[in-house]
Amino acid sequence: MLELAEMFFAEVPQRLTILRDGLAQGNAAEVARVAHLLKGSAGNIGAARTAALAGRLEKAARGGQLGEGAPVFAELEHELPRFRAALDLYLATHAAR
Repeated sequence: MLELAEMFFAEVPQRLTILRDGLAQGNAAEVARVAHLLKGSAGNIGAARTAALAGRLEKAARGGQLGEGAPVFAELEHELPRFRAALDLYLATHAAR
């Protein structure tokens, strides 16, 4: 799991940039594609809230509702550091055992 989490967080900055740019440029197809990738990889490491937010963003983009995607993206940007902190704490406490 640690390896998957490291890969996930290594990819997050680029994916967020693509999502941010896609939302700004009205590129629904790109937003849907990257949100789908983020949803899957977040689900693989147990980041359920991140996966759900990415899923909502994907759904908005596929429905041509990018205006609805902007607040979801903002939530996603706030959720990722929270999940990272929780994961780091979990790994630190379980690695010490």
